Amino acid sequence: MSAPITSFAELNRAYGEIFHLNDECVLPLLASVVVCGKASALRHVWLYLIGPSSGGKGSLLSAFGQVGFCSYISDFTPNTLLSGAQSSAGETSLLKRLGTNFVILMKEFTSILSKSPETQDQLMGQLREVYDGYLRKETGLGKTVEWGTSKQPNRSVFIMASTEAIYKVQEKFSEMGSRGLNYVMHDADRIASTLVAMRKSKGFDAQIADLQVRVANYVAGCVRDLPAEFPELDPALEGKIAAVSEFVTRARSIVTRDFRGQKQLALSAEMPMRVATQLQTAAKMLIHLNGGRCEDWITKTIMKCALDCIPKQSNLVLRCLAQHAKANTGGVAQRIGYPEERCTEWLENLNMHGVVDAHKSGGRMYWSLREDYRTLLAEQLHLEKLTGSLEADGDDWAQMGTGNYAV
Repeated sequence: MSAPITSFAELNRAYGEIFHLNDECVLPLLASVVVCGKASALRHVWLYLIGPSSGGKGSLLSAFGQVGFCSYISDFTPNTLLSGAQSSAGETSLLKRLGTNFVILMKEFTSILSKSPETQDQLMGQLREVYDGYLRKETGLGKTVEWGTSKQPNRSVFIMASTEAIYKVQEKFSEMGSRGLNYVMHDADRIASTLVAMRKSKGFDAQIADLQVRVANYVAGCVRDLPAEFPELDPALEGKIAAVSEFVTRARSIVTRDFRGQKQLALSAEMPMRVATQLQTAAKMLIHLNGGRCEDWITKTIMKCALDCIPKQSNLVLRCLAQHAKANTGGVAQRIGYPEERCTEWLENLNMHGVVDAHKSGGRMYWSLREDYRTLLAEQLHLEKLTGSLEADGDDWAQMGTGNYAV
């Protein structure tokens, strides 16, 4: 076996010897979330790892394949987690087999989209209960089955890999509040990644097995050295987490619409406490496993997790408005490449939740991002704040001001 892993840098290096790795934050984040599952002094964190098909999500999760308290599932039904069925082969409920404290790794969570709407409702409802540590079901045989209790909830961590289709699921069930953070993987170098995949040697399986053992030993050492208490975060970082949590929970709150796309009801914006607590927990663990040092990349990773919780379409609109002092609907549509009708819906949703202001001028509707939110986004995304407006008229658009724009 190769040399043991003792740091985030060595973790990235070990993985990079086998797979192409262009994001040096994702593995430390995954390791921190896994270790959080055993940190009784911290809350648990659930995470959606989002990336394109064949983008390496499964490879990242496979690195934790030999961690003793991690289990893989590829799919599940309403009776998978908690079942009243009896079998001579043993316990039929996955939760009861795993116990009271575990980590589940799921390589393709978006398989839930292939299920019927009724099944999706049941599954997402059960996951919300599992996150809270207590699931109770009444079976058709008059039997009650439970996992955890309301007074003594159990503890679980779910890390679920998904394509961007997860935003459909999260939007559909957002009125109940998402139970997990999102981390969207950085765009990989398509050629470099392909060449690495093509050059896999005959000893590839042995290399993966060696990596899994080294990662398992690393995680075991991290769990063994967990402190009874974690230091509080620096007040400046706490302030950033509170501010970004307030922003993203407003920005991802939904507006219900009828079949014609007309607004029906703006549901009350989600409160930020759950998101803030998970970000705080992830930050504390990242700092602890980084030798107690809160380096710039940790702050950026935490802020990225927060901003990635905003649905992609809203994220595109917000990035545009963060750069420009104001924009009309056509300017936004032409800049992000979506139909004006859809952009109008997204802008209206953000306006109804107090994220974006709207006003008419010269017969046109203009939109502007609330100034504190604009400053937050510009700082985190390194955008230049322009003083002019983004205009569009027919097939032509003109940007009043200077600077470059990139989504």
